[in-house]
Amino acid sequence: MMTLRSLRGLPGNRDGVAFVEFALLAPVFALLTVAAIDFGLAFAAKLNLAAAVAEGAQYAFLNGGNVQAARVQTVVQSAIALSPVSATVTYDGACYCVTGSPPARSAQTCGVPCPNGAPPGKYLDISASYTYQPIFPSYALVSNPHLTETVTVRVQ
Repeated sequence: MMTLRSLRGLPGNRDGVAFVEFALLAPVFALLTVAAIDFGLAFAAKLNLAAAVAEGAQYAFLNGGNVQAARVQTVVQSAIALSPVSATVTYDGACYCVTGSPPARSAQTCGVPCPNGAPPGKYLDISASYTYQPIFPSYALVSNPHLTETVTVRVQ
């Protein structure tokens, strides 16, 4: 049984204070660490997706007007380490003029100059998407885990 005499030293006793503070703050630090790792992994996935789309765009640019959409799609899917990735390549071989800000394409007859005097071009669209799976979905900082990268390449 504690006596009044033994309680007098209790307010000055600091034994165990560090342990109590650690016990209170450790879960907060753990959540912040997991959230930072989760955000970093999502960002790395976005960069990986962008690199794969860029590789497909480079392949399309280097092959010019002879490019095949199916081959570009294969290049994009083989360049990415994520799974499953959905890649879509659209190329119709038609000529377009690009005008305005933001740029917009309008159909143009091949060989006929655009209204601004520039020659029309053929464009290929590459889009890739990936759904990121957070470590702890209920505490994820990534509000939209569906990542998408899109690029338009002038091939001719």
